[in-house]
Amino acid sequence: MDYVSYGNIHQGESLKVIFPASGTVVAPRPMMILKTTRHAIDAKAFIDYVLSPEGQALVAGAWLMPARSDISAKRRLLNQLTVLPTRSDGSSESAGVLERYNRLFTQ
Repeated sequence: MDYVSYGNIHQGESLKVIFPASGTVVAPRPMMILKTTRHAIDAKAFIDYVLSPEGQALVAGAWLMPARSDISAKRRLLNQLTVLPTRSDGSSESAGVLERYNRLFTQ
């Protein structure tokens, strides 16, 4: 995870984060409230806090990409990266991925 490397660089490690000119992948970290939760009010309060300016400043302080454009980041943001295209429409393809993985990596 690049955010770990950025933190290590900040602490003096001799590292460099390089994004290939051909593109990179992005691993989004969605947040959601399940409709079956027993703590909907607390869950909404948490998400509201994380998305607030204060919460997003903490996100950015951890070398992650803030979701808000009004929060400055210490790192390159999504709109500054070349992201490799995906072939997925966002629907679950887990069965096909597992089948291919097993075919390639198990004997």
